[in-house]
Amino acid sequence: MFLDFIASQLGFLEYNEESSVFMQFPEETRKVLAGEIVRVLIGNSPLPGATLKSANHVRVIMEIVGQSFGLPIKVETIDIIAGATELYRRWLLGDDERLIPPPIKDDFEVHQYFFKQMFNHFSLLFQPQAGEEEQKDGGGESLLNHHVRLCENVLEIYANVGSEVPLKEDTWEHLLKVVLGITDSLLGQPKGSDLLAERLCPSLLKVLFSLWLRSGMIGVMWDNLRDLIWHWRHRMPAIKQWNAVVLGLTNRITRIMYGPTVGTRNIVISIDGDTTEINDSADHYVVYAWQRMLRLLGDLETIPIPANYLEAIKGVGQVANQLLQIGQKDLDPESKLLQPDGNTILHIVGAFIFEAINNYRDGFEKGKAAALEAALSILSSRSRTKFNPLYLAYFYRGLEKALSTEHPLLVSTVILHSTVNLFQSEFPGSHVLIPTYIHAIGRILPETGHGAILRNACIRILGCFTCYPEHFARLIFSRNNTTIKKPLVKTYEEMIAPLNAIMLGGLKVELDPGNLQAFLWVASVYANASIEYNTSFCDGLIRSILQKIVTVGFPGWTDEVMLTCFQILTDLSCVHQFLVEETEENGPTRPRAGLIRQRLTLGSFSNASNHCGILLVTTLCKFFEIRCAVQCAPAPPLEELVVKTWIMTGDWILRNAGLFKTVLSIIEKCRGDVKGYHAPTYKIKEAASSMLWTIVNQHGQFPPPIGPSNFSSLPSEADLLTHSKLTSKNITCFLFNKTLMSVIREPRSYGRIAVTIILRDLSGKFVWNANLNYFPCVPEHISEPGVKPPEKDPLEALPAPDPVEYLDELMAYLTEEERKKQDAVLSLAIQRVKEEAAHLRKTSFGHTDNTVHRPRLPPQDVESDTTASRLLLAHVGLLSMENRGAFSLLQSDASKPFNFLQNFKNIDSTAERECLQIGVIYVPKGGMSMQQIFDNEKGSQDYFDFLSSLGWAVDLNTHTGFTGGLDPKATGDLTPYYADLYTEVHKRRLVLSDRVLISWVEDVAEYSIDLLEECKAAVNIVINPLPSGLYRVRIINKHGKVRDVGPLVDEMIVSKHILSFLVRLDKEAIQPLVMRKQQIDDFVRKHKIDVSLSKFYASQFSMAKS
Repeated sequence: MFLDFIASQLGFLEYNEESSVFMQFPEETRKVLAGEIVRVLIGNSPLPGATLKSANHVRVIMEIVGQSFGLPIKVETIDIIAGATELYRRWLLGDDERLIPPPIKDDFEVHQYFFKQMFNHFSLLFQPQAGEEEQKDGGGESLLNHHVRLCENVLEIYANVGSEVPLKEDTWEHLLKVVLGITDSLLGQPKGSDLLAERLCPSLLKVLFSLWLRSGMIGVMWDNLRDLIWHWRHRMPAIKQWNAVVLGLTNRITRIMYGPTVGTRNIVISIDGDTTEINDSADHYVVYAWQRMLRLLGDLETIPIPANYLEAIKGVGQVANQLLQIGQKDLDPESKLLQPDGNTILHIVGAFIFEAINNYRDGFEKGKAAALEAALSILSSRSRTKFNPLYLAYFYRGLEKALSTEHPLLVSTVILHSTVNLFQSEFPGSHVLIPTYIHAIGRILPETGHGAILRNACIRILGCFTCYPEHFARLIFSRNNTTIKKPLVKTYEEMIAPLNAIMLGGLKVELDPGNLQAFLWVASVYANASIEYNTSFCDGLIRSILQKIVTVGFPGWTDEVMLTCFQILTDLSCVHQFLVEETEENGPTRPRAGLIRQRLTLGSFSNASNHCGILLVTTLCKFFEIRCAVQCAPAPPLEELVVKTWIMTGDWILRNAGLFKTVLSIIEKCRGDVKGYHAPTYKIKEAASSMLWTIVNQHGQFPPPIGPSNFSSLPSEADLLTHSKLTSKNITCFLFNKTLMSVIREPRSYGRIAVTIILRDLSGKFVWNANLNYFPCVPEHISEPGVKPPEKDPLEALPAPDPVEYLDELMAYLTEEERKKQDAVLSLAIQRVKEEAAHLRKTSFGHTDNTVHRPRLPPQDVESDTTASRLLLAHVGLLSMENRGAFSLLQSDASKPFNFLQNFKNIDSTAERECLQIGVIYVPKGGMSMQQIFDNEKGSQDYFDFLSSLGWAVDLNTHTGFTGGLDPKATGDLTPYYADLYTEVHKRRLVLSDRVLISWVEDVAEYSIDLLEECKAAVNIVINPLPSGLYRVRIINKHGKVRDVGPLVDEMIVSKHILSFLVRLDKEAIQPLVMRKQQIDDFVRKHKIDVSLSKFYASQFSMAKS
């Protein structure tokens, strides 16, 4: 007895004419017979199993009990069938050996036979019955629910037998045929035609596949399963079960191949939280079952239902993802195993994926999109693989077909998953897709209605294209997409026009703030890369930005976006459209083929009298007027916006008188000096004042005579005092408004009046030497007119008498006594001469002088003489009563005079410009440890070219500018350095305190941010040289998160001639003017003294000593 379908339709079993005799009895008789037998054998006082002593006894009982599974599902038959199920469960699983008949318990061959018969009998229960859903029991529950529960109990017994009971191979085969027959009889029906099949489908499949994997069956049974499952693919549970089994086998086989760090120890099949674990399958059978199971569903393109097709493709994608997750760091180094590369994974799943992405059916777009996602994931995750050219051809053709369709899901899937590693990895032939990508992106960015995430992906792909027109120029794309009717670009040079249109059009309609920032940065890089041959784009970009700036409340253009706009305008204002020969006088440059691009004027973009520069400044001034007007007072978040804008001022503004006056008038308004405008906030007022200081003090003098490293004069008070051999008493310090003034008085000689003045403000420190000059020109020696310098003493001017010749010879004739007398006489004579000479001098040699002489200054004490400083201050008007409120004395603590000069040093140590220290490391192929990276001084020629383009070399032993804390003893004498009007940047080997880290990585796939877990850098700029001569840029933090800081965007591709220029712009710096102002304010607070008018003026005069 068994389900007729198994024999008649499948031919798995043969009919036995000696069986099924009771199936011909009337239904009532069958119920009574089965019910009574079951009651006796499993009732409250069950009959011991030993009663059935022979196999014939058991056979007769099973004929009676087994026919009950074929009874119709009715209220009165439910308990009978449940009892029969329980009886067979006890015999099969052996819960209570007392109830098991000896033939089943003692003889293995016999009990295997009876097991087969019980499996057959159970199958009768799975015959669908009409009207079960409508028929109810006494409690109102449908008979279908009872039927389902009875079947699920049988399925549970099947599963338990497979996992707990030893079975012979032929018994296993018999069991699989029965369960396979039951499954096909139900699931092979059209969906919706039978409710029992719908309800039992998940359980049936779960039991079938778990038994299959436990059986170890090979050969023809797998062919039978493959042929039958073809008819079940219209049922979603069948697809889900296949997915789960394939994934479970994949996890198990990865453990077998790669060891305990990956995969799972057993075959784990999980569907919607229901997990089955199979732990008794041999390794060799797992491998066999895996490859058979992968291809069990056959050609996925023939699955008739879109939802089922999507689920099947997702299953393929899960297998691919599982293989992709096997990281090299998870493997035992001693095993010398390598993670599966891209070709290996495509050998396994490529047939499914490539068929899916190259064959399209209406309505199946979601499945195609899943296949595209899986394909892109494989290529992007295995970028180091040298893919089989055939695979790449299938892949490119699939992407091209997807991008050429009008279906938004396919286009968006390709775009969203193409931002990483597709163009960055430079797969052979990948550029053939560029025309199609430009066409697809051109249908998204300039139009509204597309999601922010999709638009962001388009923007990042554009970041890969910005340098292609210049780098590849007139090279022709090897193949053109013929499926698109619209003409596509044929050369790299032809990319310029569509890129211009896409970027300028996209900026007009973009509303997402994050996208706007990324879009602006990409456009900025494109403008810098193409400035020599694409000036119209720069003009268009600047005009587009300016138009949005003056449009109050334009959607998406937040304060953060505005700050990005101002930074971009600043960067563009420093770019010149032509190349000049590299000379020492040109200052900071970026090299390109022996030439440099000089950072000059924004006005060079247009030939119409700097029209673009004028437009820029006038628009920004309009922005200020709007923000500072009474009716539109700036909110606190806008303070930073207004403050940042001042950096737009450059030397080129000073060349246009009208432009310069406009800027000055806006500074006046933002300082609050013009009526009718809102009183500025503190930050805005300070920013305007700082900008005025910058214009007055720094513009037109960069680089200064001492070089670009310093804006300030180098000497300090201590240096000048030491050089002139003076003391701190020769210094008088004043405060005029916000300027510190140290006046050092020099000793007067021959009437010369001179002072040295040291001025300190926000813009720096400046040393002036001042002489009071009364002559038409300055002679070398200054003396009083009409008075000759004093002559020498007349006596001293007389020639010394000649010695007596031969005196020594004459003295030799004298005796010793005569010689002593002679010496005494000579001594008296000399003394007498001196006395007479002193008397003559005292009496003016007997002359009386009645001449009137010009008065002379009395002798002055060098330390207390304040005449020189007083005269200078009076002459420039600082001692006038009008300036009395703005001019004050500064005085040191008498007990601690050293602190006074030390505080000056603290002010001088605060830079006038933004100072940034950047760590630079080189990571070769094969990687390095943290210590090796720190100690490494080697690198490729390309790397050293990059270092040299970051700045010029300075000797740390003599360098007077920002050093970033470098010690030449530890790092060497030479280091790259860069400075301009607003910034000082120091590049050096990695130091853990560096805020910005540049990692030159030869193989980005081997680079792990974990190596730098101790580094405190906020931004890590990773540069990866590509085979084409271009450079891939990644911007991440130490936690691995992507971070765009502008103008470089993560995963951008740039060319060599602008790489260092963009890196210099990519910085996180402090605000030095703020810190310098704090230092000056602190100094004033400590040393400013308030004195009365009389005391103040009295301090400016030398006092006679008492």
